[in-house]
Amino acid sequence: TTISSDSLRKTSDWDAAKSQALRRLTSERYPRARLVNSLSDVNSEAGQAHWYVELDSGDPVRIGEVRVVGHERYDPDIARRMVRLAGMEVGADYSLSALQTAQQRIADTAYYSSVFAYADLDADAADAQGRAPVVVQVAEALPQKLVWGVGGSTDSGPRLSFEHNHLWVPGIHWRARQALQWDGKQQSLNSVWQSPLDDKGWHWLVDGSWQRQVDGST
Repeated sequence: TTISSDSLRKTSDWDAAKSQALRRLTSERYPRARLVNSLSDVNSEAGQAHWYVELDSGDPVRIGEVRVVGHERYDPDIARRMVRLAGMEVGADYSLSALQTAQQRIADTAYYSSVFAYADLDADAADAQGRAPVVVQVAEALPQKLVWGVGGSTDSGPRLSFEHNHLWVPGIHWRARQALQWDGKQQSLNSVWQSPLDDKGWHWLVDGSWQRQVDGST
């Protein structure tokens, strides 16, 4: 690893440079990399410094199966699909950025209140081809949520709102959202049904709405 001496003015800069070099190595393909040796040789009389760092990359890591831990209500294939759609197919090179993308996509599904994804680098966890499994630890969100409110204004009178969300409708396992808003000038009803993402990242969506609005005599 070559590090410019112009950017190193004090010991903390040297430590930061070593850490940065190690992070760059562990973020792609070589998560087991470690710092083996480093040396800073400073000649104050000549105004020169030589910097040396030795890193051991270890063996490259490829991705194996996806293991979902903590699932009870929802199909674990939902989390597995998000990992694959983030580019972490079985046999792909390890990538920290892809792993973080997968974690965020799983969280965005709304099925889980918390998500933590990582590659299990323990040699005992690897499969017959030496591939490291991806472990996704989840805490599931409650299947239903009900939100309602009441209010009013001098312009439109009393106001009522109601919203019901179901993450796992029995029988079809789709997500469903029903929303109602009602006041003296505007009334609306909306119903949205959405299937889980398939292996190619597509889903079915059914959306129906009814609305009535009073504007003067219209």
